[in-house]
Amino acid sequence: PSENVLNEKESQLSNVEAEIAKLERRTAEAVQNEQALNMALKNSRDSHLAEQRALSLLEAEISSLNKIQQTMRNGNNEAAMSSWLKSAGLENNARIWQKLSIKSGWETALESALGARLNALTTSEISVSSRPPAALSLALGSDSAVLLSQKLTHSRQTTLYGLIEKISPNLQVVMQDWLTGIYVLEDGEDANVQRINLSQGECLVNRHGDIYTAHSVSYFGAQSLLHGVLERQAQLDALEQKLPNLQQKLVETNGQVLSLEQQLQALRNEQQTHGLQLKSTTQQAHQLGLEIQQFKQQQTNAMQRQKMLQADSALANEKLRKLKSEIASKEQLLAETSQNMTQLQSQKEVARAIRQQAEMVLNEARTQLQALEHAHQEKTFNIKLNNN
Repeated sequence: PSENVLNEKESQLSNVEAEIAKLERRTAEAVQNEQALNMALKNSRDSHLAEQRALSLLEAEISSLNKIQQTMRNGNNEAAMSSWLKSAGLENNARIWQKLSIKSGWETALESALGARLNALTTSEISVSSRPPAALSLALGSDSAVLLSQKLTHSRQTTLYGLIEKISPNLQVVMQDWLTGIYVLEDGEDANVQRINLSQGECLVNRHGDIYTAHSVSYFGAQSLLHGVLERQAQLDALEQKLPNLQQKLVETNGQVLSLEQQLQALRNEQQTHGLQLKSTTQQAHQLGLEIQQFKQQQTNAMQRQKMLQADSALANEKLRKLKSEIASKEQLLAETSQNMTQLQSQKEVARAIRQQAEMVLNEARTQLQALEHAHQEKTFNIKLNNN
């Protein structure tokens, strides 16, 4: 394979491995973020659950107090009273205790001072055609800005009316009318010393609801459903003030939970995407690794083949050199042999000539011998003949 192709594949593998490292870092960061989000989500869910429980308890407490207050409001509303209130158009009018609040700790004092009037119905005019079938007080609201003056006949400066913290403006006149001449007796003060300065119609009241005049004392004791109505209403008002804030917190924590859940889901979707990308990229890297390995194997095989061919070529060249050397030697030997053969041929010709000459001499000698033998034989025969 081409070296450029291999370099290109290795460059691609390097880029893919860098992408894998990047995705792995993102995955690790995503895991850490998921852990943080899970922890934050758990905390938010715990907070949301706690606030939900607190809201449920608060709403249950408000509902319970409302039921008690409603029961107290309708305590004397028997069938006849309910029918009378409806005919008089007063069935939906508020009770006066619903329209005022006093400094904390002095609820019983106001309850004692007002008595049954604490449950009075508020109305803008008294226009009833008949008496109610049971005891009932009506508090006539007035838009007049003229307030009753309260002349103090002694050194005391704090009136019970002065401790009222909230009251509907149209009920200020009637409350001053009812509370005129009623002063507070602070804790630790001696009632016997303070009541000496009281005038006719004036009195002192302490936190327990005990009422002191110049010539008498009335100790307070719960005698009707009205007892504790102001404390319950103050508690109810305080709880209802907490309710919007707690509801808002619940909405906020619910929003936080939803936001964290959405973030967590988005993170998990991102993790899934990164996981798929990482899987795909890892497969791509694996495929590139296999291709590079194949290329390198092919390159190794090619190099080994090249070395083998080079070795074969060197061996062939050596054989060729030897063959050329042998051919040269043989050619030299052939030349020498040819030369020797020429010499031998010449020698052969000479030897043939000599042989022929020798044969001729031999033949002549044989002829001469035969002639001699014949002559000898004739001599021998002649001798024999002569001898005979």
